[in-house]
Amino acid sequence: MGCFVKELDKCDDTRECKILMGALKWRYLSRDHESLYKLNIFETLHRGSDKLRRLWGKPVQLELPYKGHSKREGSEMTNQMLQLFDMLFM
Repeated sequence: MGCFVKELDKCDDTRECKILMGALKWRYLSRDHESLYKLNIFETLHRGSDKLRRLWGKPVQLELPYKGHSKREGSEMTNQMLQLFDMLFM
């Protein structure tokens, strides 16, 4: 699991980031939080690659159609990152 966190920390490709975040979704127990903390998963999601760092503070869901896909993909990735963060934190 540490390998996924390290790859996510330096990830700059949207598709790759989504795949890595999906791979980190699991049914964690409360006793897993210490291990997750030691892997720096929370810091990676908060201060990781430029791609992840730019997601904080962006709209969570955008319903309006866009000419380009960048805003929609950014929104989807924001949603996915926040879901993963919430799942790991709870």
